[in-house]
Order: sequence, then structure tokens, then C-alpha cells
Amino acid sequence: MILILMIVTKDKIKGQVLIEVLVALSASVLVLGAITVAVVTSLNSAQLAKNQTLATQYAQDAIEQVKELSETDWATFNKKGGSNCLQATGELQPEADEEGGVCPLDENNFFKREIIIYPPNPNNNDNKCQSSDEVEVKVSWTDNKCQATSFCHNVDLKTCLGNLNEVDLN
Repeated sequence: MILILMIVTKDKIKGQVLIEVLVALSASVLVLGAITVAVVTSLNSAQLAKNQTLATQYAQDAIEQVKELSETDWATFNKKGGSNCLQATGELQPEADEEGGVCPLDENNFFKREIIIYPPNPNNNDNKCQSSDEVEVKVSWTDNKCQATSFCHNVDLKTCLGNLNEVDLN
């Protein structure tokens, strides 16, 4: 009888150890899964922050180029109202069609940059530049969170540009 009890007890212990191992493995898998999700989320957030910083720098660069263009040739610049693309040469080119055309992507084939010039309009309360041109630069990009054909991330910067050669003596 003691022999039978010892065999049954050994079998129960082996079964209990197997269950403990399975529980420990399950807990390990859950912890590793949670760590993986946290790391992937962190990497995606870091990539988004990097792209947003680059887009902001790209928009600031465009504003500086447009400002330089306005300072060197106001007459030509002032005729460029509406939606434009900034070419690699630094020139403004109207978008291809009236339906909002598409500016080409940058040299890295990632960012799209559009420059919109609003002429002065003292009667428009939305236009913060009452007596000068309002320039808006929109930089857009896409990533795995966007739908296939859309640019779902944007950085918009606005500034006012006036003719520096025009002196108001009143």
C-alpha cells in the first residue's frame, strides 16, 4: 500500500510541475508581448516626431526661400497668388491644374510642399496680413497610418510678406 501511494504521489507531482511550467511560460509570453507592443509604439512615436521636425524645417526653409524671392523681385512674386509649388531652383510654379494639382515630392520622395499666397484683403478678418501678402506653406507626408493615397500628416506655417521697397510716407 505504501508503494502504491508513493507511485500515485510521484505522478501527481510530475503533473503539478508540468502545469507550473505551462503557467510560467504563458506569463512569460504575455510579458514579452506587452514589451514588444510598447517598443513598437515607442518607435512609431519617435518616427512621427522625427518626420514632424523635418517637415517643420522643410516648411521654414520654404518660407525663407519665398521671402528671398519677394525681396529680390516683388513684382514677379506679387503675381504668384494662389497655390504654388516651390521648384528645386527656388522658383514658384503654379500647380498643374485648377483642382488643387499636386506638387512634386521632395528629393527624398517623402514630403510634399505647397505654397499658397493670399493677396492683401483688408476686409477679410481671416487674413492676419491686412496690408501685405499672407504666405502659407503646407508640408504633407504619409506613413503606415495613412490610407494608401492620402497624405494624412501636415505641418502648416504662415507668415506675412510685404514689399520692402515700398515706403509709406503717410
